[in-house]
Amino acid sequence: MYAATSTYLSQLIDIPKLKGIIFAEFDADKGPVIRVQVPDVLFDAKRFVQSDSYARGRYIFNLCFVVDKNSQIDCIYEPMVQKCAAYLTQMEKDSGFLSQSQDQLPPILLKIFEGLNEHGECKVPVTDQTIIYLKLCSSFHGIEPPKVEPYMVPMFTRIPPPNTPDHLPKMDILSQKNIMA
Repeated sequence: MYAATSTYLSQLIDIPKLKGIIFAEFDADKGPVIRVQVPDVLFDAKRFVQSDSYARGRYIFNLCFVVDKNSQIDCIYEPMVQKCAAYLTQMEKDSGFLSQSQDQLPPILLKIFEGLNEHGECKVPVTDQTIIYLKLCSSFHGIEPPKVEPYMVPMFTRIPPPNTPDHLPKMDILSQKNIMA
């Protein structure tokens, strides 16, 4: 499963490896503090959870994925950071996962780091109810899509297009759907 994904993606584009993952939070007394670095130009997802149970009324954190500064398609990691930060935000809201248990986060981030670098995807069990699923997608984010030639696009040559019952079976499915819509 993993090998096929990483091989397929590497054939499409040269995916940069992660250099690290950083988790920082805002301490009410000290200010911004880096809590976890894996291993000992950033993509980050600044988040906060509003609640009276926290000092200053909110828990603020930032998750960053570090890639090589010379990478051309580093934006492929941006959806990963956002999704991972969304997982962490929800777990904090549900159970105080980040603010209550500082020792659980480093092994989770290490598994994410290793999974994305080695296989292009990861599945990290966090709690009984939560599993983090991340996968690098070969979207056209930051990449010029292939050129579409005129012969690649179906086009009606009659205006209006014929829509009588005897013409429909002669058309391809896409053209039939366009006429029926």
